[in-house]
Amino acid sequence: MVANGAAPVRGKDDEVASASSDSAGGGAPLIHLAGLTKRFEHFVAVDRLNLDIARGEFISLLGPSGCGKTTTLRMIGGFEDPTEGAIYLDGQDITYDPPYHRNVNTVFQSYALFPHLTVTENIAFGLKRKKVDKKEITARVGQLAEMVGLAELVQRKPRELSGGQQQRVALARALVNQPKVLLLDEPLSALDVKLRKQMQLELKRIQREVGVTFIFVTHDQEEAMTMSDRVAVMSQGHLEQVGSPDVVYNQPATEFVATFLGAANLLKGKVIEAGADSWIVELGGGEKVSAKPSPRGHSSEITFGVRPEKIHLVSATEARDASSNMIAGTVAQVVFFGVASQYLIALADGTEVSVYQQNTSRTQNFSAGERVGVVWDTEASFSL
Repeated sequence: MVANGAAPVRGKDDEVASASSDSAGGGAPLIHLAGLTKRFEHFVAVDRLNLDIARGEFISLLGPSGCGKTTTLRMIGGFEDPTEGAIYLDGQDITYDPPYHRNVNTVFQSYALFPHLTVTENIAFGLKRKKVDKKEITARVGQLAEMVGLAELVQRKPRELSGGQQQRVALARALVNQPKVLLLDEPLSALDVKLRKQMQLELKRIQREVGVTFIFVTHDQEEAMTMSDRVAVMSQGHLEQVGSPDVVYNQPATEFVATFLGAANLLKGKVIEAGADSWIVELGGGEKVSAKPSPRGHSSEITFGVRPEKIHLVSATEARDASSNMIAGTVAQVVFFGVASQYLIALADGTEVSVYQQNTSRTQNFSAGERVGVVWDTEASFSL
């Protein structure tokens, strides 16, 4: 088990392991997924997934297309029946309950607004169907419209709204019914980059204000890390790791998590000395570096990683700090992208290491073909 709240949840030999809600605050989970499996005719979309989600938590299901995240969301919402396993909401088995019998609402990617209704009428639609008192409808709709920043637009129809405003209407319509859980299926994917970043912050603000559990599906790593209390990384129907954004990023449990959640330099080497706090590793080119011990225990070989932004470059002739690792390489390529530059450094064995370096007035720049020292602190790395 990885320390500090990270929970690698794919067991050895694909044994089922659980992702506890303990790291999200403890106590009985609001949602408990037990061995959740969904098989279609030719493939398994979700395979024995176990996950606890805490009350009031914002959790993201993150992964590439086809990893099973949307299928998992649809099973929680009641739009797909699981092949095996169970879904519990507040201790009650809701596995095969229809969507309208679950205290769960969904915000879809398309928003699914009624084009002929005003903002007020769209938000109030569910309450009117439930025959809620008119005064209460007016109060709740007004409160939600204010919260999502639509108070001045309540008489407009969807075609008169921007994409971001339509997204807010869909969110208010889902929240006005006071669900225990709100499911969000990539609701920001249709927005432009600037508006998407703005809505990420708005969604988190709204979630904190209403205190409703949000389960957010996305393939966007930045989106997941910006908004979430915890991130559940999925691949091929399995949970790879569940933890807070900083833990999952800085202490990935698998190679998939390391490379999917941002860029990572993965290096392999032979363990020549295994100490309690660090291992001495010989790389393919003969260089000796220090690495954190593998969480999998003693081994003759190890894979460890360093994020590009945690490496810095020095002149090849510069003396290294005894507490840092430094290996020599040659600048193969330099890519400028504004606030930073990316350097690709070729090592002795042909491995390429990526380095991100901020462009400041104090930055030392290097050119293609130049010999450099690649430097990083052992504590800034991770081992797999």
